[in-house]
Amino acid sequence: MNDDILLKVEGLKVWFDVGRAASGERLAVRAVDGLDFTLRRGTTFGIVGESGSGKSTVAQAIMRLVHVTEGRISLGDLPLSTLAGGDLRAARHRFQMVFQDPFSSLNPRKKARAAIREPLDLLNMGPASGRNAVAEDMLATVGLHRTAGKLFPHQFSGGQRQRLCIARALASKPELIVCDEPVSALDVAIQAQILNLLKELQRDLGLSYVFISHDLAVVQYICDEIGVMYLGEFVERAPARRLFSGAMHPYTWSLMTAALSPEREKGSLAFRPLLKGDPPNPLNPPPGCRFAGRCQFASEECHTEKPALREMADGHSVACHHAGKLVPPIAELARAA
Repeated sequence: MNDDILLKVEGLKVWFDVGRAASGERLAVRAVDGLDFTLRRGTTFGIVGESGSGKSTVAQAIMRLVHVTEGRISLGDLPLSTLAGGDLRAARHRFQMVFQDPFSSLNPRKKARAAIREPLDLLNMGPASGRNAVAEDMLATVGLHRTAGKLFPHQFSGGQRQRLCIARALASKPELIVCDEPVSALDVAIQAQILNLLKELQRDLGLSYVFISHDLAVVQYICDEIGVMYLGEFVERAPARRLFSGAMHPYTWSLMTAALSPEREKGSLAFRPLLKGDPPNPLNPPPGCRFAGRCQFASEECHTEKPALREMADGHSVACHHAGKLVPPIAELARAA
């Protein structure tokens, strides 16, 4: 693997068995259905999409918290998707996770210092006599006072608890941190503080992030590259600046325009590509484009032939038969204003 590439995901599939149909056929929810991406060292790859798109399942697959049905996940030279038992345990210190809810991520009966040193105890890292000092160093690293280690989780605010979770993730000195909606449970002002902290830690410690979010403003701020996910697949993948300046997939346009403020809309909704209907059944996805049933630009081809994720420009790939031929409604909206 290229030394600049820390994480490589190839053909990732995560299917959940839900039993049998009346016909006897095995049924499976295709939560993730063939994902490819790479993460360069010291950068952030964002995965964005609406609820149910499979974002969090990707995070759990990378962390080996769910079974990988098919595909390969590599962390540097480590075949992460095939590790098991002691080998997986020995590799755990290299990749850690920050979960969405800081309130349920911490054991209410453990003081902060004990929570932060827990990975060191579980992985038997370093001398036991020095682990409290490491935990206190981590508290200072995330902007909390060293003496805060004597407090219980309920004595911290929401933002402080998330700082504790980040400190716990940092304790084992990982190369990769998977962030699953790490700011969605926080107030907007606190979100900005946590995002700034993550950027500072990345700069100072050389960390790499996989960042899961449904908030386009958040991924635009923190991510270097973004994959837009719909029903288990990427429909668009591009560097962040290129995506926000020239998105090509109708689903991406829908996400962007849904996030417009009333001031940006200029009082007109005429050109907003509002999503209609619901996503198709993940037990039985349609044969063509999975977004076709909700897309105002869909043609007959879209309903019958599955579009490949093809590169349209340097690093910008789109899974749409009409990519490059459609005028984004958001551009029409700007002209109308």
